[in-house]
Amino acid sequence: MKKTIIGIFAILIMHITNAQEKTMSLDSCIQYAFQHNRDLLIREKNSSIDEDNIRAGKYQLLPDITINGGADYYWKIPVQLFPAEILGGQAGQFIPVKLGRPYIGNYSVEADWDLINMSKWKDIKLALLQKQLAKGDVEAYKRELEKNIRLSYYNVALAKKKKATADSLYASYVIVDSLIGQKFNEGVTDKITRNQSKSLLSQEKRMAQAATTDLSIALLNLKVWMSYPFNMELAIDPEKSLPDYSFAPFDAAATPEYELKQLTTESEKQNWQKAKAAWIPKLSLQSGYSKTGFGDDLSFISNDAWYPRGYEGLTLSVPLAGLYTL
Repeated sequence: MKKTIIGIFAILIMHITNAQEKTMSLDSCIQYAFQHNRDLLIREKNSSIDEDNIRAGKYQLLPDITINGGADYYWKIPVQLFPAEILGGQAGQFIPVKLGRPYIGNYSVEADWDLINMSKWKDIKLALLQKQLAKGDVEAYKRELEKNIRLSYYNVALAKKKKATADSLYASYVIVDSLIGQKFNEGVTDKITRNQSKSLLSQEKRMAQAATTDLSIALLNLKVWMSYPFNMELAIDPEKSLPDYSFAPFDAAATPEYELKQLTTESEKQNWQKAKAAWIPKLSLQSGYSKTGFGDDLSFISNDAWYPRGYEGLTLSVPLAGLYTL
């Protein structure tokens, strides 16, 4: 029996301790929301993805280097006819000459580097703006989230005061109704007074129940914005965290989505600049080196009879039509 009492006492102490730990101020509610609100976490994840887009855009400025290799077997070798006069034959006759060998192999290294390509630079600038836009979206949502948590928190604080007042009035009128009932039983008051007292008591009870419901709804709304588990109790201490409210002059730049709208406008302007960049000529440098070998069987691979070929060149591309890019 003694062990049972000690166990129950320990459970009560743990319950009281947990209840104290869950008492949250306004700032702690806001910080909890910043760490657990799913919509905010998704926006932060999207912001980190834009870092990869910037990195990918910078990689486009590097030269494209390709290594190729292959081997072919021609079971039917092409034949070219040459005039027989070349080899001292009669005029009007032709000599068939096979072009190539059954096995042909090659390997090569090719490089392509855009020296002038404004579209790629515009892509990088657009990715940078999109990164700023994603961060602006995160900050705007944080401000919106903080505003809603403040409103919900204050609503809970007012609902708690309303409930405390309603409970106090109901408890007080229970005493009043009990006294009126005693006086009625003693014959001091009449039936009308007794009935009025019961009606007022029922009214106070309904008001206390309504205040309890309003507090539950306010707490539920606060939990939604915080992404707080619905099955866990949430206690707040508004007396220590409610600031003195003061009116500030209107400032458009202080609105939650002002910076986000500005960045959105800049992003659309950059999209237009990127579309126009498709009409700017592009200059690229190409270079390559390859070797080709051939033989009657695959043993040619280990031979030294590979014939090299190399080249370098510039390519200028001037777009003349492409209205779809706009």
